[in-house]
This record gives sequence, C-alpha cells and structure tokens, in this order.
Amino acid sequence: MKVREDTYRSNCSLDEKSRTCKVENACSYCIEGCYSEFGEFRRTTYICEITKLLVKWARRYWDEYNRLEGLEPIDWAVEAREKENRHGIG
Repeated sequence: MKVREDTYRSNCSLDEKSRTCKVENACSYCIEGCYSEFGEFRRTTYICEITKLLVKWARRYWDEYNRLEGLEPIDWAVEAREKENRHGIG
C-alpha cells in the first residue's frame, strides 16, 4: 500500500521545479531508479532539458499536422493554464 501511495505522481513531485514545470505532465521518470538512488519515491531532474526539447518539437509537429489537415490550431497557452488548474498551480 505504501508503494502505491508514495508513487502517485503528485507525491513524487516534491521539489518546486517539478511541480511548477510547464511540461510536467509529459515528463517520464523511473520510480524504481529514484527509489534505489534516494531511498524514497521522488523525481530527479536529470532529463528536464531533454523533455522540454521533446515537447517543443512535438508541439511543432502537431501544429504543422493540424495546419495541413485544416484543423484548428492548438492554443498551447490554454493547454498550459488547464494543466496548472488541474495541479492547483497559478
């Protein structure tokens, strides 16, 4: 039960950098690796810059896809605000 409770995403995002990150919901992390390294379930920030690049290029891909398909563009600022509201940030 403790493992289930401690590995919920919100419980693993202890530091402010993770909780307020605009791309936090796209972030992957290794629960087992963090536990073996720190003895507790938390995130590391080793891959922050890589994740931000992945999100940047994924957004560009979907913007271009939507443009080519004649679909409405995604308002990424609205998406970010909705993410903040879901997590009680902002």
